[in-house]
Amino acid sequence: MQEKWKAGLKLNQKVEFIMPDHTAAASMIQDFIEIREAVVSAGSGLDSDGLGILVSVPVQNGKERLLDVEIPYKILVYGSDRIYALRVSVCRYAVEDVPLYCLNVVSFLGEIQRRQNVRIAVNLPVRFHEIEQRSKLQRNALIQSLPMVEGWITDLSAGGIKLNTTSKLSNSHRILISFELDSESVSVTGIVKHRALINTAQTREYSYGIQFESLPVKLQDKIVHYVFAKLRQNRKLEMK
Repeated sequence: MQEKWKAGLKLNQKVEFIMPDHTAAASMIQDFIEIREAVVSAGSGLDSDGLGILVSVPVQNGKERLLDVEIPYKILVYGSDRIYALRVSVCRYAVEDVPLYCLNVVSFLGEIQRRQNVRIAVNLPVRFHEIEQRSKLQRNALIQSLPMVEGWITDLSAGGIKLNTTSKLSNSHRILISFELDSESVSVTGIVKHRALINTAQTREYSYGIQFESLPVKLQDKIVHYVFAKLRQNRKLEMK
């Protein structure tokens, strides 16, 4: 398995089958076997080399959707940070009388970065404070009570930010972050994941990779919407 996408396939990942009627049916990766095992077991016409992907019978609207073993299917495999598009041939398979399908990858169609990991370069002022322990106070109350340090967000996604500041922060420590998106205040906590020194003629600055901690779905969607709106705006400017 030399291709990078193959290393991204894991047990229990969600798989979506694009059905002949252009709807999607959901399945899950159950195991991996050698294709030749499936060929012997099912008497199928699959190529006998390579690795087979065992998946559960796809479900759509609470009902099983049986696959036609005579036709290829396009599937989407949901990895941790990528969605992989593959074309596969299928054969029936069973483990201890549990019906499954064995997939043989015919071709790799591409990959899509997951929405929450799409990043955009920005230049947003930010205020933050390093906090060592969890507090019972709400984030807004903490912001009012703590001396906040200033910096700049230079990279933004729904997964985290790149923070530039003259302050020195410790790896793995938690920080409280406050900034504005479209004139609305955003308050989140994050974990310092890595640090890089930026030496300029005037100042000594640090660039930090910050991973958001327990971001609410509503706030995650808000940041994703902001990022994609800016990406569309940038594309329009590039086309002029």
